[in-house]
Amino acid sequence: MIYCICGELVLLKKFEGFCLACVKCKSGVGFELKISNNTANKIEGKKEVNLFSSLVVKENSMELFGFFSLEEKEVFRLLVSVSGVGPSFAIFILSFLTVFEFYEAINSGDYEKFCSCKGIGKKTANRIILELKDKVKNLELEQVENFKVRELSSNFSNAFNEAVEALVVLGYGKNEAKNAVAAQKNINEVEELVKKALVMLNK
Repeated sequence: MIYCICGELVLLKKFEGFCLACVKCKSGVGFELKISNNTANKIEGKKEVNLFSSLVVKENSMELFGFFSLEEKEVFRLLVSVSGVGPSFAIFILSFLTVFEFYEAINSGDYEKFCSCKGIGKKTANRIILELKDKVKNLELEQVENFKVRELSSNFSNAFNEAVEALVVLGYGKNEAKNAVAAQKNINEVEELVKKALVMLNK
């Protein structure tokens, strides 16, 4: 079992519903991994990445799937345990739903959340909920909320870095840019962070 792939991100191709990432390890070997759009958004622009992985062996092929977090990998495993849901379909679902949204939909029986994924109908959505509800029912609400907190923190981290770089390009020092962006609360959009930080810097 390949637990994770660490190395240089040399290629990232985005498609509708999934992405392909090529990671070159220090040994010189490059691995192609199929990843969700959510994972792609988190690693885009990075030079070095660490992706947790799952190797799927079929009769005529082998595919390596990558995940930004162990939580996303666990959701992938749950999804492929559902009848009629293969690994590529699972990645497709993970491209539209975050880990928090997945568990929230299962626990609340919100089939419409799954139907918001392009191409998934009510019948398939209900089957996913029915087959997985017992498997995740012991997951405490606090744990599910923690997924949301981590996802929001990750989103802010990406936006934070992009906003700081934008301010540096505009001529501000990196430290003052960081302080100005860090002072903005409950904002996850890069453009809005830059606007608010500029107001603060120009007072």
